[in-house]
Amino acid sequence: MSGSKAAAWGLACVLVLGCSPKPPSEPGSGTVAGPGMFRDRTTESGVVFRHQNGASRELYMPETMGAGVAVGDLDGDGRPDLVLVDSGNLPFREARTRIYRNLGSFRFEDITQASGLRDLGYGMGATLADYDRDGDLDLLVTAFGPVALWRNDGKARFEEVAKAAGCADQGWSTGAAFFDYDRDGHLDLLVQHYVDFTIEKHRPCWQQKTLVYCMPDQYDDTTCRLFRNLGNGSFSDVSAATGIDQFPGKGLGVCVEDWDQDGVPEIYLANDTTANRLLKLGPDGKFRDLGMISGTAYSEDGKSEAGMGVDAADFDEDGQLDLVCTNYQGETNGMYRNEGELIFTEVSRRAGTAAVSLARLGFGVRFYDYDADGRPDFLVANGHTHPNAADLSPPAPHAQVPTLWRNLGRGRFEDATESVGGPDFSRPMVARGLATGDLDQDGDLDLVFTANGGTPRILERTGLPENAWAQIKLADPKGDAGCVGAQVTLHAPGSVQTLTVRSGGSYLSQSELTLFFGLGKIEGPTEAVVRWADGKRERFGGVPARRITTLTRGQGKAE
Repeated sequence: MSGSKAAAWGLACVLVLGCSPKPPSEPGSGTVAGPGMFRDRTTESGVVFRHQNGASRELYMPETMGAGVAVGDLDGDGRPDLVLVDSGNLPFREARTRIYRNLGSFRFEDITQASGLRDLGYGMGATLADYDRDGDLDLLVTAFGPVALWRNDGKARFEEVAKAAGCADQGWSTGAAFFDYDRDGHLDLLVQHYVDFTIEKHRPCWQQKTLVYCMPDQYDDTTCRLFRNLGNGSFSDVSAATGIDQFPGKGLGVCVEDWDQDGVPEIYLANDTTANRLLKLGPDGKFRDLGMISGTAYSEDGKSEAGMGVDAADFDEDGQLDLVCTNYQGETNGMYRNEGELIFTEVSRRAGTAAVSLARLGFGVRFYDYDADGRPDFLVANGHTHPNAADLSPPAPHAQVPTLWRNLGRGRFEDATESVGGPDFSRPMVARGLATGDLDQDGDLDLVFTANGGTPRILERTGLPENAWAQIKLADPKGDAGCVGAQVTLHAPGSVQTLTVRSGGSYLSQSELTLFFGLGKIEGPTEAVVRWADGKRERFGGVPARRITTLTRGQGKAE
């Protein structure tokens, strides 16, 4: 704060039959001539939700930081559902995180009551994964208060099991991710923490004689916790044993990715006003921080920034997975180009993104090839932390316009917020979380933004891309819904793209686990190589364009 389960196993393809009509032009930011590529479907979707932050005269710090969203198929009907995290009031909690079942055609039904979900803390973020390998997605909700682990029965009915499972966590938890750090076939759990804030430690903070939410430097750093999955539905706290508790920071965003392609994933921790960390597991079972030597700890000029959200993709098309980290207003969104061997260069200025990002306060971020040309574009959710920011110096709006960055090739971007996004996309909001998913199952990715103290925005990507594309879902007959940690490399004439199925990311959010590949003008079948989380590889031929294809473990050709 400184300154995004198949119903049956097997190879399956869903033919996309049509596309949605473009909406009429309507008022937005006042400068967009055309309708844009995104249509706001929130009102007609049936999602009736307003985030409660409990904003009070006290200006408790958590009030301005939530909350996230998760997109995933919770009931096994093949359609991605929504989890919208609510917060409540401090010190009392009266909110309720909601689950909305996807009925198809951009209609959703609130099933929170039937799901058994209830609030246990002041909610912050959400992530999804099949931690118990029973074939459905389970839900983790972080909070100012106890973490909640909700075990799914496969029909979107949940039981809270954090304490029984041995991963109960107190404090102020923020980002979280499931991943298999020790490669034993079971998903472990990383939980980030922000600052050492309690109601008792709250203090008034002033800026230019104006009462404001405190900056994170007013409170002490905290550390992450790592819980090892024992394979029997329970976890063991291995924070000390792995040394991960030796890296203090003010954590918000987390991204787990194999940036050096050695088969063992690294952990990138976005920290607010303290150095970001890139953690690498050594052969001794201990993590060490490579943030400083990798070039990802600080800004281009060597300063710590307000790390908020984080995502990874090969944005310059050189075969190496790069990194983006959103920051505070007055700081650029960090664009870290992977040079190989875990060495990165901050390139926001040469990428063309620096000037625009300086004027906005970024939270959620997501790489997203909206035009399916094979180059990863990206989105940023923006919104200030101070409701009275307009009265401060320099003045800034509380509600801010999201940013859509179009990839021009070779790692260069242009601001396409108004020209491509359109008025429904570019209306200002106090945005926090951001996730993507094919909500209407028509082949392209739709968007969900959350708003601190406000209503979410659910945006349909209208019309299908002119370019070809392929969506890939992964399945494992032995369970493991979503196959978190698996990496897919899609080979097409003149194109090689790699994407990873990841838990967590963005800002306190989770996107749908299905992978989207833009293919440009390549209409013929492609070939996919899947590296499963345990390192085993399979090759699948004949992956069609313009289809949603399920690749099932054991049905490809082993490599």
